[in-house]
Amino acid sequence: MIKQLCVVLSMLTIVITAQAQTREKTLVIGMNLSDGRTYDPSRQADTTTPFTIGNTYETLITVTPDNYEVLKPSLANKWELSNNGSSWRFYLRDSAKFWNGKSVTAQDVKFSFDRLKYLKDQPAEFTDNIEKIEVVSDRVLDIFPVNMKEPLLPILTTVSFAVFSKEELEKVGGVGDSSAKDRDSATKALDKQSFGSGPYRMISWTRNESVVLERNKHWHKPLQFDRVIIKHLSESSSQLLAIRNGDIDVAFNLSSEHITTIKNNKQLRVESVASLDYVYMVLTASNELNKNLANKNARLAVAHAIDYQGIIDGILQGYAIRPPSILPIGMGGTTAKDTDEYGYRLDLAKAKEYLAKAGLPDGFSFNLSYPTSPILNANTSILAQKIQADLAKVNIKANLTPLDTSTSVTQYRTGKAQAALVSYTIDALEPSLWTKPFVGRIAKRVHWTPEDHIIKLSETAPVEVNLEKRNQMYREFQKLLVDEAVYINILQPVYKVAVTNRLKNVNLTAAGWYMNIGDISR
Repeated sequence: MIKQLCVVLSMLTIVITAQAQTREKTLVIGMNLSDGRTYDPSRQADTTTPFTIGNTYETLITVTPDNYEVLKPSLANKWELSNNGSSWRFYLRDSAKFWNGKSVTAQDVKFSFDRLKYLKDQPAEFTDNIEKIEVVSDRVLDIFPVNMKEPLLPILTTVSFAVFSKEELEKVGGVGDSSAKDRDSATKALDKQSFGSGPYRMISWTRNESVVLERNKHWHKPLQFDRVIIKHLSESSSQLLAIRNGDIDVAFNLSSEHITTIKNNKQLRVESVASLDYVYMVLTASNELNKNLANKNARLAVAHAIDYQGIIDGILQGYAIRPPSILPIGMGGTTAKDTDEYGYRLDLAKAKEYLAKAGLPDGFSFNLSYPTSPILNANTSILAQKIQADLAKVNIKANLTPLDTSTSVTQYRTGKAQAALVSYTIDALEPSLWTKPFVGRIAKRVHWTPEDHIIKLSETAPVEVNLEKRNQMYREFQKLLVDEAVYINILQPVYKVAVTNRLKNVNLTAAGWYMNIGDISR
């Protein structure tokens, strides 16, 4: 009997030890994944999916948090002007290998970029300045821009320029030519597993449950973790409880209130970084959706009735700044002084003046939709209630419409929202990736038709070589958008995540959705 008991205890010890070792080699991250609709880099346009894509695929070049203005090697270890200055030539590093051990080739890059372009999904706009791609050899390729004066290299850092295995993607229906829009059927497979050369490979995604990554055995650098699990935890309170109990190692979406509760916890710490993302409110210009908001003066009344500083101090505990318009502070020469000079500010008297100009001295009402889950660390329910209370002071009634994240995003992107709280996250560090969409696809969502001179500024500013002149053009562009009041920037947060003290090298980026998992160790 004693012998049998010893055997049982011995086996139990082995099991417990194995479980501990497995946990030691597993990184668990708590994150609200509710907005994720696809993990196909050529189709993704959500906030959280780039976290996984950026760690499972590689781009030709990249940037790192220590200096966002300096482009650094990734798949390409060198690049230079070629063909008499009409193209950029990229040289792939020899150590670049996909998860299956096969080398990344120039053919894979061309296939991936052509697929991105010809799928004609939302991210295809990043390829607008790419005329063609030519393969020089297995390790060398040329990219010919449409306009060499327009910025190209910074845009190539976005995760939508992720490089697939051409051979493997074609097996699951991937198409890399002009027929891709009609013939490509690879997205379903890409939502189950990744086909890239990053440090990890996605092996499963279960909507509103988890994303599971496993180590790329052919990655050229040592990795601490064999497996990474991103657990869907929609509520800040759930993430706080999980990290306190040791169930997760990183809590990504803690509210400012919950962040303050862990400051004295010796097992946890807070990592923070200034963001280039922001939360903004859109107001429709559609007479059919809301005839009052179709009046610019009514929209300006809304913009001047909001207590922006009260939102930052009260809801974000001071962990935020506010840009004047759609370019975040730090991009295109935008500074906090611009916000003071021509950005919106709380002015109830001016709000009432605009209401009178709109012929609405007694106010009006509109529906304000928002996702029930936090946006960029901001509690959307409290934010919406604060805006509602602010507007009520000038008899503007905001009818709050909370929606699940997926429904909220769909309503907004299909142009059916009268007003909505949404976010904008960076794709690459190039101002035109903000300015052009806001007079293009985003303008269509709010049924606003920009005047020609506004569109022209968005096109001419990126090609202006004189930095001072370029930034002045961006400033004029933003002033014009402020006057239209279809986009009201609410806050640009300082990102904060809770991390167990056992983790090292947890480096956030200015895009709150991303960090390089490959650098993290215990």
